[in-house]
Amino acid sequence: MPSPTLHGPSGRTEEQRFLDMVLKSAENCWLWAGGIKPNGYGFFAIKRSGRWGKAYAHRYAYVLWVGLIPDGHEIDHLCRVRHCIRPDHLNAVTLQENRLRRDIARTHCKRGHLLSADNLYE
Repeated sequence: MPSPTLHGPSGRTEEQRFLDMVLKSAENCWLWAGGIKPNGYGFFAIKRSGRWGKAYAHRYAYVLWVGLIPDGHEIDHLCRVRHCIRPDHLNAVTLQENRLRRDIARTHCKRGHLLSADNLYE
């Protein structure tokens, strides 16, 4: 996904444009400061085959700093922050593993109620 291709009159590479949109913290998440979709995931404009499109920022970061995403895998945010792109917070997992991790980390229902033993039922 990442490309050394120069874009625009500034002559900046795609990677340089990407890095300009990252708010880094030494001990916490690296937050995406570019566009963020309603679902909370960051996105980045890329140009492929002469056409502009969008890539998810966390997927772009994973390919840039870790490597290719294996077929049949998606990127899980270990920190649970959807617009985090810190490479050590990202993990390539199967859809099933990602859903399992999400469900284990869930502490509140969709209406904001705490999920605890006294208010759960089967």
